[in-house]
Amino acid sequence: MRSIGAKQITGLFLPSPTPPKEDNNDVASLGTWFGIPIHTFSLQPVLAGYQEVMSASKVAWGNLTSRICMNLLYLYANEHHLLVFGTSNRTEWYTGYFTKYGDSTADVQPIMHLLKDEVYTIASYLQIPSVFIEKISSAGLHEGQTDEADLQMNYVTLNASLRSLDQHN
Repeated sequence: MRSIGAKQITGLFLPSPTPPKEDNNDVASLGTWFGIPIHTFSLQPVLAGYQEVMSASKVAWGNLTSRICMNLLYLYANEHHLLVFGTSNRTEWYTGYFTKYGDSTADVQPIMHLLKDEVYTIASYLQIPSVFIEKISSAGLHEGQTDEADLQMNYVTLNASLRSLDQHN
């Protein structure tokens, strides 16, 4: 953010049909905190079209939602001559916790080399409000979804395991 400048950044909020209520306020607060505009585009109409054609499991719908988000991000980026920045980190990448052609896709992945706890450390260093750092990590793809529940392991254990693998390779 500091190296690029807030005037060069636009945020898109693409809520799924069941986003946690606090996400709307959190996104607005982050936009204000960073000094960037946030544009909101509901995924509901797009997902409704898919639901007319086919039904699927909660996980499959979550993956579809991630892919639709990326399509909309690239549509917006193409229209406005922008790059899409991703939020994938090394913990998620090494454990396969991403959606192919969804959140794994971006023009630039600035934090891909960082473990999840290192992302939090940098966020603290940048003085991002603690409410965002301490928020339970979730893609918000369906009601009650959390990253650690999906992974069936907490990030502390995952990061320790990955560090151990790095040290012994």
